[in-house]
Amino acid sequence: MAVELRKTGISVVGDMPWGTHFCHFYETKQDLLDTLVPYFKTGLESKEYCLWVVSDSDLITVEEAKGALAQAVPDLERHISDENIEILNSHDWYFGQHALNLERAKHGWDAKLKRALARGYEGLRASADTFWLAEKDWKDFFAYEKQVNDWITNQSMTVLCTYPLAKSGAAEVLDVVQAHQYAIARRQGEWEVIETPQLRQAKAEIKKLNEQLEQRVVERTNELSVANEELRKEIADRKQAEGLLHAKEQEFRAIVENAPDHIARYDRSFRRTYVNPAFAKALDMPAEALIGKPIFSSLRDAGADVKEDKLAQVRQRCEDVFDTGKSCEFEVTVPMPTGRRYYSVRFFPELDLNGSVINVLGIARDMTERKQAEEALKESRRRLEEAQRIAHVGHWEREIKTGLITWSDEIYRILGLSPQENDSPPTEWRHMIHPEDRERVSLVIEEAQRGVRRYDVEYRIVRPDGEVRFLHSQGDIIRDEQGRPVRAFGIAQDITERKRAEEKFKQSEHQLAEAQHIARVGSWNWDLQTNALNWSDELYRIFGVDPQAFNPAFKDVVTEFIRAEDRALVRGIIESSLKTQEPFNFYYRILRPDGEERVIHARGDVVSDEHGKPIRIFGTAQDVTERRRVEEALREAEQKYRDIFENAGEGIFQSTPDGRYIAANPALARMYGFASPEELIHSRQDISLQLYVDPTRREDFKRLLEEQGAVRGFEHEVFRKDGSKLWISVNARAVQDEQGAIQYYEGTAQDITERKAAEEKLKASSEQLRALSARIHSAKEEEGTRIAREIHDELGTALTSLRWDLESVDKVISESGDLSELHLLRERIEAMLRLTETTISSVRRISSELRPSVLDDLGLVEAIEWQAEQFQARTGIICRCDYSLENLDLGRERSTAVFRILQEALTNILRHAQATSIDITMEVEADEFVLTVMDNGRGITENEKSGLQSLGLLGMRERAHLIGGKMDITGVEGKGTVVTVRVPSSG
Repeated sequence: MAVELRKTGISVVGDMPWGTHFCHFYETKQDLLDTLVPYFKTGLESKEYCLWVVSDSDLITVEEAKGALAQAVPDLERHISDENIEILNSHDWYFGQHALNLERAKHGWDAKLKRALARGYEGLRASADTFWLAEKDWKDFFAYEKQVNDWITNQSMTVLCTYPLAKSGAAEVLDVVQAHQYAIARRQGEWEVIETPQLRQAKAEIKKLNEQLEQRVVERTNELSVANEELRKEIADRKQAEGLLHAKEQEFRAIVENAPDHIARYDRSFRRTYVNPAFAKALDMPAEALIGKPIFSSLRDAGADVKEDKLAQVRQRCEDVFDTGKSCEFEVTVPMPTGRRYYSVRFFPELDLNGSVINVLGIARDMTERKQAEEALKESRRRLEEAQRIAHVGHWEREIKTGLITWSDEIYRILGLSPQENDSPPTEWRHMIHPEDRERVSLVIEEAQRGVRRYDVEYRIVRPDGEVRFLHSQGDIIRDEQGRPVRAFGIAQDITERKRAEEKFKQSEHQLAEAQHIARVGSWNWDLQTNALNWSDELYRIFGVDPQAFNPAFKDVVTEFIRAEDRALVRGIIESSLKTQEPFNFYYRILRPDGEERVIHARGDVVSDEHGKPIRIFGTAQDVTERRRVEEALREAEQKYRDIFENAGEGIFQSTPDGRYIAANPALARMYGFASPEELIHSRQDISLQLYVDPTRREDFKRLLEEQGAVRGFEHEVFRKDGSKLWISVNARAVQDEQGAIQYYEGTAQDITERKAAEEKLKASSEQLRALSARIHSAKEEEGTRIAREIHDELGTALTSLRWDLESVDKVISESGDLSELHLLRERIEAMLRLTETTISSVRRISSELRPSVLDDLGLVEAIEWQAEQFQARTGIICRCDYSLENLDLGRERSTAVFRILQEALTNILRHAQATSIDITMEVEADEFVLTVMDNGRGITENEKSGLQSLGLLGMRERAHLIGGKMDITGVEGKGTVVTVRVPSSG
């Protein structure tokens, strides 16, 4: 531990040595600030690194601490920016992952101390407040404080721990005092010092040692008198050694003063004690300004951007020399404003007479020019290799006597090899030459060695992956004094792409000829100086002549092929183009040798020399005969369309997506009551506002066109010019551009006002018929009910009375004595009784069919179940009912209609379905009574549902419609038919 004392800034404490760990008890926040502000102010003035850990929001925030300290230290912001002081909150120091981590805090003290010493500070001055400390953490924190107290003893570090008196009981105070070397307290403005038992014991021991020391001094005085003579002799020897050392120092200075290298001497604190002139000159600073500065500090003053981690590495190397006494050598790069500088640095130890390292001598040699030369050479090689790679050109050398070959990297890449695969190029590289080219390449090599010619050959190689590449190799032979070949050198270029391009060019020429043939376009070139006229093959075909038998010339072409009516036109355009040197573009007709007339479209341009004199005309000739015929047919078709457009009985239009007419025929104008299409187009600028009675129909129309691309039979009501209305039916489609955007709509419009009126009449008639049908059904039900009641009440009663009478007659006869006559009479009476019984059953059945009493007595659900049982008993077809309804009341009219629909469905199943079972379900869904009748028969077909014989189905639907319901019938062939009836269950 350092023996020097440090000022604390706290009056009651005074000076203290490094390694002091003491605590402070305070009452108020101001007491705390009055202690810590002078404590840290003194630390900053003493070149110590300061660390202040506050309780933040619990007592003092970081900002409050900065503000209080700034009042005593005006340049506090500079200290903070220079990182001379840190003010942290307790949560960041003591907690990690939101949990107390005292181990992390212990490592933090050690890391902060090492960083302070590495940066050249005298030591570390710290304070940490415990206002945040909770009771549950006290035991762990007390153990942590004792560990800090043990560890700090030999460190260049002072720690002041602060505790609030309000949160500290007697037991806590004792614990705190035991964990520190001593304690101070500030209460009501007064200071108190609390000494620990260990401190009091230490003072007693010091007093005892002082007494022993005084006795020892007396004894040593006598010993010193004896040793003085020896000391004088030792001093004389030391002076002699110092003289020798001085002489060596002078010799050292004589050497280093003129040395070109940068030489400096560093002490234990890494500060310079000497620099040579070369060092000072390099930094353009006087040597005096460099003495006492740390390593690299002057470089920073000169503008060098030396990073902290690099500086720390150099310091560590210097420190290693002090510790080990061994020299070291390394290279450093220094970023200067004028560019990077490179140095080779060596650190040598300087020893005293006892062999201890007292200084480190640093010698830095400027290697910048050498490094730059090396970098330039590397860059030059890189550029050469890059150029070779881009051009696919590599260089090679071959020792003819030994066969040793040297290749550049690009040669390896061209041949598909890797330099890592072989230490040197293979001497038998010729096996990579394509078998068909080997003999020719060998002949070129032999001729080059004989001096017949230089290397210049194109050949193919087969790479290891099987790919075939084309190479162009050029080179020469170096010969000795006797003319014997000793070395060959040259280049090899990969010309595969060029070869492929040549092949593509040939294909392009062929494709051009094919394209001219397909497009029936021929090209020509007329050299005005030689009067030579060249034609492409297609031009010969267009004119219908043989290239071998006809030599084209402008005069002959005009007179032999061009129609007489067009010759003056052709000559005049060519002559005008030669004068104006402007391109030409015109049509003319030719007569081919076979007598066929063709139409030619000619394009061309004039080429002139540097003096503006025409020297060449070139151009194209396209056979447009078929296109002219198509154009003529198109004009005829367009005229026919125009005639139809103008004279059509239906309206024809084109309109923009935003609702403007851009074209309309007279029929459309008349339909809207306008005198002409122009008046219609100019008056109806916005169709949706001016035309549609219901503007929402415009949006429906637009939406359908956008979704479907076309609409058919779109009906809507529109206004005529005079304000009257009419109904129209529109067929239209959307015309789109190449990107799919709608350009306009086109279509036809038909006046359907009369048809709409007829439909309205038909609809009214249908409603009347439906009402009449409903009245007839109602009347039939009422009449059936009345008849059933009369049959049951009157006829049934009469027959029952008759039966009773017959029974009484039978009784009378039974009591008679004439057996022969009575027997015959009894047989007749029995027959009458049977007839009466049968009549009564028939009456009951007819009454039930006319109006089943169960429907009125028990309700619809029970009536349907009863009807299913009756149907099964009568037909043998199994009927199953599935329902869970209770107290269902649809009303008399709806119940009767549903029951009649069921009866009709069962009747249809019996007649047509060929079924063996029927499933009837009843349920209520969303305020609707749903009746489903499903059989397993052959399945109803679509024709049967809509045919002329489906009047029963029509009656069933009509019954459902009259009560506000609906009926659906579906059938699957071979699986059966399903009848579903939905009726409102309320209302």
